[in-house]
Amino acid sequence: MNKNSNSKFSLFSTLIIFLLCCSIITGPAIYIVSQEIQFFRIMLFMAFVISMHLWWNKRIHFNSNILAFTFFIYFDFIWTTYVALFTSNLVVNSFFNSLVLVILIATLSIFSNYKTLHFLQLVYCSSLVMFLIMLIIATWEIHTKHHLSVSTINQAPIYIRNTPTTFFTNPNDFMAVMCLIYLIVCNYHKKLNLRRGFLEVTLLIALLIFCSLTGSRTNMIVSAVTFGVFWFNKKRIIIQLTFLLALYFAVSLIDLNQLRDFLSNFNFNLDRIMDSLEFGKDESSKVRYHLYLDAFKSISTNYGLGEGVNNSADYFRKIDDPNLEGITNPHNYLLEILINSGPLLFSAYLLILFKIVNNLIRTKNYYLLISVILYFIVLLSSSSSLYLFYHYLFFISILVLKDSNKIFRKKGLEKAGSTYEKNSASNVRSSKI
Repeated sequence: MNKNSNSKFSLFSTLIIFLLCCSIITGPAIYIVSQEIQFFRIMLFMAFVISMHLWWNKRIHFNSNILAFTFFIYFDFIWTTYVALFTSNLVVNSFFNSLVLVILIATLSIFSNYKTLHFLQLVYCSSLVMFLIMLIIATWEIHTKHHLSVSTINQAPIYIRNTPTTFFTNPNDFMAVMCLIYLIVCNYHKKLNLRRGFLEVTLLIALLIFCSLTGSRTNMIVSAVTFGVFWFNKKRIIIQLTFLLALYFAVSLIDLNQLRDFLSNFNFNLDRIMDSLEFGKDESSKVRYHLYLDAFKSISTNYGLGEGVNNSADYFRKIDDPNLEGITNPHNYLLEILINSGPLLFSAYLLILFKIVNNLIRTKNYYLLISVILYFIVLLSSSSSLYLFYHYLFFISILVLKDSNKIFRKKGLEKAGSTYEKNSASNVRSSKI
């Protein structure tokens, strides 16, 4: 472990990293003059320069899993770009976004391995700040039916125009990021043994409310499972069961007619919300089945080389399967890699995941193991995860947490030593008196 892992970045570097983590969420939604000059890209450029300076001047010990993931993203970019050029199917915007992704992963890899604990603190704080900002923006969207320019809801029918999307193109991406933030917060609290039950419950309630309003069933289930896994404690089981029982009775006392009238004030239909949250009420499960089936068929197309950089949507348009009902996004990050990169790089990615999961099982990091599983379940809700940049920050943070036990133990010993020194000095002064 890097000897600097427990120290802090300079004030300027801290500010840049914090703003970078925030801008990863805002993405193309916040820009200057034109969408090409995004706040995210400005912050990434500045952070990349700082990270290259650190890499050149400092000795950094890299986490093997993060290094493997970084090289995978790099070779995937080279491979998919070559395939897209070979098939004359390279889209300049996709190429540029993938290049931005490579730079982002390299930058995060250096920062996370140089000063690990401070990096995690910045990810945690920036994620909480953005969670609050997104709640405010989502509330504004519900009240005004106005959205940022990137939102596809701007062109949607009027009766769903009040569905929040915040910085994202659709509500599923919005809720996926909110859910991943909740996972980060719970993991951070667990790793540092922080008791922040009130904060976790507050975030959960906000998540469940907005999952209901957006009809995001997957993220609602993941949020509830996350809370159950991280909150459950054998020592406090009586208090926890009492709380759940009280919550159940509180929910059962809600008058549905009053709730229906309340929601109608914001143009929400309670019956439509309940239908959207019930599995089997719509055709989404059937469509997903055919999406996944067609994704596996891509193995035999284009000589098994894949479709090229961000060409999964183009692949679904080419096969023109009527069972997809016009849907062209894979709704699965793993299958998105399979379609774009082909079976060879897909297998390499699975090997990296297998190594990570195997290590988590051997070291009994069960909370992180569950988090990795929930991470991929969350990405089932997103239409396309390739350029949903926050999930890469989440994944790297999980990998950092996996190997951070020594750092946290050292931090605890430092605190204990500091307390001992203070007590010893106090005792010496008392004896002199």
